[in-house]
Amino acid sequence: MAKQKFDLGDTLAGVLGNVSGSDTQEQIEYIELKYLVSDERNFYSMDGVDELAANIELVGLQQPLRVLKGDSGFYVIVSGHRRAAALRILAEDAPEKWNRVPCIVEKPAASPELEELRLIFANSNTRTMSSVDIARQAERVEWLLYKLKEDGVVEFSGRMRDQVAAACKISTTKLAVLKAIKNNLVPELYAFYEKGEINESCAYELQKLPAEGQKAIAESCKRTGAGFIKSWGCERCVEHAMTYMKPQQCENGDECDHHAVRFVKTLRAKMAWAYCPGGCCVSCHDLRDCDHACKKAKAKKAEKKAEKETQKEDREKEAARLQKMEFQNKCKVRQEQAQRVLPLIEAAGLSDDDKLQGQYYYSKIEVGTIRKAAAGDFGDKKYFYGDDHKIIPTNADALMSWADKLQCSTDYLLGRTDDPQPAAPAQQADGNALQFRSGDPDHDCVCWCVFSFGEGKAGCQPAKWKGGKWHFYNINADIDAECIGWIELPDYEGVLRE
Repeated sequence: MAKQKFDLGDTLAGVLGNVSGSDTQEQIEYIELKYLVSDERNFYSMDGVDELAANIELVGLQQPLRVLKGDSGFYVIVSGHRRAAALRILAEDAPEKWNRVPCIVEKPAASPELEELRLIFANSNTRTMSSVDIARQAERVEWLLYKLKEDGVVEFSGRMRDQVAAACKISTTKLAVLKAIKNNLVPELYAFYEKGEINESCAYELQKLPAEGQKAIAESCKRTGAGFIKSWGCERCVEHAMTYMKPQQCENGDECDHHAVRFVKTLRAKMAWAYCPGGCCVSCHDLRDCDHACKKAKAKKAEKKAEKETQKEDREKEAARLQKMEFQNKCKVRQEQAQRVLPLIEAAGLSDDDKLQGQYYYSKIEVGTIRKAAAGDFGDKKYFYGDDHKIIPTNADALMSWADKLQCSTDYLLGRTDDPQPAAPAQQADGNALQFRSGDPDHDCVCWCVFSFGEGKAGCQPAKWKGGKWHFYNINADIDAECIGWIELPDYEGVLRE
């Protein structure tokens, strides 16, 4: 056979023979259905035959079948396998109407390979092909073209990839995508791709994943199908594939056998951002509600939760212990203060109904409450707020009121002295009350002085009288201001001496 040189994109149809049905010289023959057989080389999907039968019954057969004459009076279908299947369905109910089929009998091709190519293109021109059909067609066309080239039947110009793409009427980019899916998508996922549950874009993204991750996804799809897989989920898996598939270790040192399941969570996410972040499931905030979380992690999480609950109980017990101790300490202070003033209350003859001024101007405390506190009776109190436990107020007005009623000093109420009676005013050696003196001292001494600074202004400070002059006590300098009053300070163990 002479070698033919051609470009598939322009002249393949001429080499294979006319398969478009546009040649007016072709004759239509009516052949009974029983003499029509399918070509075993046909790989196109036979889906939707029932719908096609309904359409043919409604509007009739719009295009004749293309056949090749075979042996023993039979004809091999070149184009129209789905139409023949639909007509057989219709012929079951109305054989007289649908038993004879309009066909165009084609001439045999120059070689079996060219004949199969004609079969392929005859079918591709009469149907809407799925991505899987195109992939199968491209794979088979490439094999046939290589076979024709090896046999010397034809000679191609340019790259085979371009020839195959042109013959299949697709771009070289799409052809590369289909090849990548065919070569890299694991069989478990490819089965879903063939059934149309995974579209081309998803399949292309999935084929980028490690085989272990693809198999984990396919295992999940066995229960519910693969319709949930979205292209953005696949991209997310590809983006985080190294994180997901990198072996992890559990806290006890064992290797994690659960990391592949992270793909499933990401692909099943209802929102594009709801993907598995990777890492150990123990640290995942979504562990409780995740259907794909590691059982070991859930058990570990439960242990940690129980440990936290135990720690919480310990903290609560310690807080209760400290609160009880604080309450006991405040009760002790309250009782001591009550016992301190109780003798004075009894001496003053106050009854239980009498009241003393509280810490605030609006508050009062009953004498009966003080008597109970002195006896250790604090009513149903379980805790005190702030200084509420104190019996004796610290407010100046309230202290003065207590001192007047109980005939004691405020120093006693404040615990600065154990003598409840007011101390006598300080006396000089001669028995007279201390008072400021005017004039100058008649001997060297240290005094508490009042100095006049003019214009009615005066100030107090310690000073030394020495050599007929007043000197600052803490520095060696004279005081020029006029001393208008002084009180000599008694020496204490030589402190004021030079």
